[in-house]
Amino acid sequence: MSVRDFAEDFVSLMSEFGFYDDWSPREIFDYERGIYRDSETSAHASLQSNMLAPYYGLIPEGYEKSVGDFIVSRGLRCGVYMAFFFLKSLCALGRYDDAFRFITSEEESSWYNMV
Repeated sequence: MSVRDFAEDFVSLMSEFGFYDDWSPREIFDYERGIYRDSETSAHASLQSNMLAPYYGLIPEGYEKSVGDFIVSRGLRCGVYMAFFFLKSLCALGRYDDAFRFITSEEESSWYNMV
């Protein structure tokens, strides 16, 4: 089972229990900026909101570049746990060179520094 299939199954199951009534991930996507916001009522867009979406295959078609650009612009500024999702999201977006650059970087906000 792919991660996307798992995510779709999870959303379907949660929907059966009413968790997603009148809501979908697309409601927090800012189509003007091409990135995810943190909530329906906020204009703030966090690194975490935008790196989890491609990991689970939730990027609206045609917006992969803008979400990837946002993730890269923020850099690896997260904890060790979220670094996995950061790198996997870049790979899910086909940005292998960016993922490799973050893995091999020796800057303060880098995989090297975490290890």
